[in-house]
Amino acid sequence: MCAMPVPRTRSAAFLIVEAARCWRAVRDACAPVQPALFARLQPFGLGILAPVFDSLLALFEARSGRRFRTSEAGTSALSEDEEQLVALLSNDAPEADGAAAFAPMDVALRSTRIMLALADEADPGAYDRPIFFTTTEPAAMRPAIVPMRAPITDA
Repeated sequence: MCAMPVPRTRSAAFLIVEAARCWRAVRDACAPVQPALFARLQPFGLGILAPVFDSLLALFEARSGRRFRTSEAGTSALSEDEEQLVALLSNDAPEADGAAAFAPMDVALRSTRIMLALADEADPGAYDRPIFFTTTEPAAMRPAIVPMRAPITDA
């Protein structure tokens, strides 16, 4: 759903915009958001941030009282909402004035900044590795795959 060629970059602004555009497209399609975000961010080694971006963008919409607006996928021009989100996350825009209505968004922004920094410090070269296990790896190194809707047993 969010499929497009993945450039080999980990620019924070690029990743924020990619996450936002993917989130918007998946929400508009009424599909599960976090698996799609994970798939989009995992080539950069940042799939774990799917819930972070999901929450942040949902709070952005709640705070603004309208849908988050994105530019078309594949374009470099940013929408006003994308520009605002990048500015908020890069600390270039003023945050809320402490009013209780904005507290969740402030927390989400701080958490997202921290998670982006931690992810970058933890594994800066993660995007150079393949996402999936190769067939040459021993079976013992691969996780067990359980088909969707398969009953879970103790066997």
